[in-house]
Amino acid sequence: MFIGDKEIEKTLGVENSEYTNIEFKDRTFANLSNKMFNASVSEVPLDASALQDKRAAEVVKDILSLLLEWDIEMGDLRYILDMCYNSTSNWKEYCEEQLWGSKVNVIRMSKIQEILNSTKDKK
Repeated sequence: MFIGDKEIEKTLGVENSEYTNIEFKDRTFANLSNKMFNASVSEVPLDASALQDKRAAEVVKDILSLLLEWDIEMGDLRYILDMCYNSTSNWKEYCEEQLWGSKVNVIRMSKIQEILNSTKDKK
């Protein structure tokens, strides 16, 4: 099993957790949400673009399901998607400043939520 071009040595799912800990054969580690893990695993190695496409397809499927559940009017779609993008960009910038003092493009949504939760009492 692979995630991208990295071969998985073993995984450890923590009971009652929404995350999977992964150890790769090269002795590096990752901690992914179960949804991201399931969307990322493949039988063969994938290059970065193929991995991104594989993951994005699953995210888009969930987003479309949510839009259907809310029965969003098509005229509101661009506004809603822009609002989501702007909100996550603003959160990301805030979190980067709190943690590193600069912008980082690989921060995960779970880390943003963790930072927001830990700093909301400070505001």
